[in-house]
Amino acid sequence: MEKMFIQSKDNKYYKYLKKFLQKKYRYEENLFLVEGPIVFKEAIKYMTPSYIAIRDDKEEQYKDLLGDRDYFIFPSHLFNKISDSQSPQGIISYFPMVHKKFQEKSGKFLYLDKISDAGNMGTIIRTADAFNLSGVIISEYSCDIYNPKTIRATMASIFRVPIYFLKEDELIKNNFKIIVSALEDSKPIKECDLSGDLILVIGNEAHGVSQKILERANLKVKIPIRDSVDSLNAGVAAGIFAYEMSK
Repeated sequence: MEKMFIQSKDNKYYKYLKKFLQKKYRYEENLFLVEGPIVFKEAIKYMTPSYIAIRDDKEEQYKDLLGDRDYFIFPSHLFNKISDSQSPQGIISYFPMVHKKFQEKSGKFLYLDKISDAGNMGTIIRTADAFNLSGVIISEYSCDIYNPKTIRATMASIFRVPIYFLKEDELIKNNFKIIVSALEDSKPIKECDLSGDLILVIGNEAHGVSQKILERANLKVKIPIRDSVDSLNAGVAAGIFAYEMSK
């Protein structure tokens, strides 16, 4: 185990790790940051971190968790600059990105069509994990799954659930049964057959599922709710759909 003390904002490693707060650099380096000990403890069961940053006052507390891994030690004023959290827990780890291109031939998947809220994105990934779905497919214009807020909301599920990227046009050409969540011309979810291989599409929080996907859909489903309520939060709706898909 080796550790390196970082004392200056001019240090090359400080500058390098700080870049991962920006989406551009995460994708350039194919790495994303994970904050906190709980997610780190779960993540290392599946992947090896490329870098670990520790706040100097937390080194002793996380000694057993770190094991024989190398890490950087930062004073608080520098550590807080590489953290996205308002209340940093003193450990940040950096892992290789987990997504891959969708090429599956069977299974049950959620497709997130331009989901814009990072918290919703993370919640849906965690929900897919809870109900043992085959994976989550992300559309081209959804928010970044590697946004630190998304990662926090997944509570490490991003390391367990297969994550795929798939453009809208590729989804439309896919041979899977496509089911979309829609308020109009749709059947209540409990009346629908969700057996077999399928992709269920969750639409954008404000605009719903795109017209192209609606036209391609094999089935439109809805969750019956009171007339006085316009719609459900995307994360809540995904949870209900995922539960029905898991039966």
